[in-house]
Amino acid sequence: MSPPCFSQLFTIGLTAILCALSIPLNAALEAFTHTATAENTTANATTLDHATTNDRPQHLLLITGNLGELNPHHLRARYDTVSDRWQVINEDGAPMTLGAKFNVLAVDPASKHAFRVTASSKNRTRGGIMVSHPASDFNPTARLFVTTQDSETPPMGALSTSYNGVYWIIQREDGQPIPDGARFNVIAVQEGKTESLGMTPFKAFADTHTIDIGNTRNNATAIKYIDSQAKLFVFRYRTGPGENAAAPVLRYDGSDWQILHHDYSPLERHEVFNCLHITPSYAATERVDAGNLNIGWLIIDNRASYAARLKLDFLLENTPRSLSTPVLQPGSKISIRVPERAVELKLTGDITDGKTIQSPINERFDAIPNATLRFSGDLQAPKWELVE
Repeated sequence: MSPPCFSQLFTIGLTAILCALSIPLNAALEAFTHTATAENTTANATTLDHATTNDRPQHLLLITGNLGELNPHHLRARYDTVSDRWQVINEDGAPMTLGAKFNVLAVDPASKHAFRVTASSKNRTRGGIMVSHPASDFNPTARLFVTTQDSETPPMGALSTSYNGVYWIIQREDGQPIPDGARFNVIAVQEGKTESLGMTPFKAFADTHTIDIGNTRNNATAIKYIDSQAKLFVFRYRTGPGENAAAPVLRYDGSDWQILHHDYSPLERHEVFNCLHITPSYAATERVDAGNLNIGWLIIDNRASYAARLKLDFLLENTPRSLSTPVLQPGSKISIRVPERAVELKLTGDITDGKTIQSPINERFDAIPNATLRFSGDLQAPKWELVE
């Protein structure tokens, strides 16, 4: 029997940077894209029809615009008790744009990372509404993703989160108070940690993306190391002055995912967005311990003093694809494998040290047998070694 090639190494491999979300075995979760059509849209609402949302009013929905046709309105989730279906609505009552697309994540409230917050005098604090939950309290590296659930409160416009040293705060970007009774679906995940999503084959990863001159052009900022098949969700993380009236939306330009403002207004330098990445079942990343090195896995072993991330480009049935790892911290390992029909494999990598990014590896492989890719050395002389 011939040794497995690198193309066999990623059937479970990593199709994208994934999100950090622990879901109990009895908690349903799935991410999908919904398109507003003439058949499912009335007035300011488009109705979802999906197995993980139908007849499930208890679920918490996370929604991010995924640009098809421009729909320059702030969004809410609403459950229609007549049809027993969830809807995406424009909160200002404006007609929903046909052709608009939305990424939707449906999470069972049994998840320890998903919960609902209702504004009241009890949780009101200076600047917004205090979020108190075990997944986020005393946790500055928690990343919150929020969708307003319709509660017949007036439109609130753009929202963001900030941290006060103990609790996370949900606030309006216009500085106005959040009205009592406003309800928010919240998912709180740990930045930089990849986890399984319970009984589903999905994996998840959360991180932040900061606008700077090097990653922004034509009012869009590119998020690197993400597969085109990933489902992404973004939410603004306020680190400075607020008052940004636009909500973040997503667009795929054929090579990179991009974040834009929902009205195409210019991005502000140093804006920060929380990014939640969910990948399909064939792209689950798995961490490795000494006891589970399976035949055909490529083990990536970081023995260096710096963090690193890898990207694999290849062709699958003549279609270019890219798979990426999260940032691998010193001393960590990860195992990957690719679809068996992958060809023309090219592996690239970045090492990171604070704000410095260098590219010490750029290799092309026809095939890689069962092996470990080990990197070591220092920032001045990084070393990469393929060990069979």
